[in-house]
Amino acid sequence: MNQLSNLTLAVIIAFTLLAPGPAGAQGMSAEERSSIHTLLNGHAELTREVRLTPEGYVAITETDNPALAKVLQEHVGQMEQRLGSGRMVRRWDPAFAEFIPHYPDINHRIEKTAKGLKVTVTGRTPEAVKVARNHARVVSDFVKTGWEGHDRLHPAVLDQPGKPATTTAGRGRGRGRGAGMGPPWLRNNAASAASGQEPSAPAGNQGTGTPGCCEAGAETGCAAGCAETTGQTDCPPTETGTPPATAAPVQPPAP
Repeated sequence: MNQLSNLTLAVIIAFTLLAPGPAGAQGMSAEERSSIHTLLNGHAELTREVRLTPEGYVAITETDNPALAKVLQEHVGQMEQRLGSGRMVRRWDPAFAEFIPHYPDINHRIEKTAKGLKVTVTGRTPEAVKVARNHARVVSDFVKTGWEGHDRLHPAVLDQPGKPATTTAGRGRGRGRGAGMGPPWLRNNAASAASGQEPSAPAGNQGTGTPGCCEAGAETGCAAGCAETTGQTDCPPTETGTPPATAAPVQPPAP
């Protein structure tokens, strides 16, 4: 790749990160980002239980922190409005790129509790059920690991998921838009291209999939639907057993 090509690639990456784009590509509002950051920073104070149902799942996410519970309730309302209007969330993450097109086929009944929320989710199609359950696992990963979960890719579950786009309105941590947004591997690729280096895949555990669905502390009752919703077949016949083998790394989308 010559120097001109590197510079062109850097400009393209920077533009896609900075440009607001059409409605479906609009970045997060300050309020949306603030809610997400607060929840990720306070993830250790959250508890989450997910119970599978024939048509989807029921999730209860709560906290003993009243201020955090309010932020949680506000966040779910913000995301319901955002997704309902066709705007994207984490378009660089395969699980979310797959979730968005199926969102119209997924019903969400949201009930506030004294400490958080109860969400009953049902899919209108078999594919929507699988995608919805996969989304529940991703959210459980965020609750369990906070920013670590935010910064990794999560695998799609359908045989032929749609190809995810490469921009994000994700991690800014108060630094604003542009180079401070998205996971480290996405932010660093723009700088690498500008300096003449080839864009790289994430290192270490960046890009790995979500924790196994039968991992202790994951969704209650997930073992029953594990193979159907994730393709894993090594889950023990218990609700929360030992973790299955680590998932193969999921490569990030090309810039």
